[in-house]
Amino acid sequence: MKAFAVTMISVLIFVGTVGPIALSELLAATTLTGSTVESIDSIGLTITVQTAGDGDKLSMPVVGPDVMKGVTVGEHVSLELDMQGRVVKIIKLAPAPKEEEAPDPGA
Repeated sequence: MKAFAVTMISVLIFVGTVGPIALSELLAATTLTGSTVESIDSIGLTITVQTAGDGDKLSMPVVGPDVMKGVTVGEHVSLELDMQGRVVKIIKLAPAPKEEEAPDPGA
């Protein structure tokens, strides 16, 4: 019991010296990987992407214009989302490999 009390006091002292920590900072961000940028609205601060796999189109708010800086339509990206579902970071990925055409079996 004494060890528990000492641990709790240590945690309270640590939080007091660091300052308040937001719950969103404690929880890991969600990442949406392998999407293709469909559209960018820098005025309305939204980005629309087509997801890999099922090809759904998702439109999401972005926390600020700096997040979209340098991103263009057609790029292959991963998006990091905060707890409210807003895009906080866009990571450019290497272009998706192009599928080779299968040889014509009649040739």
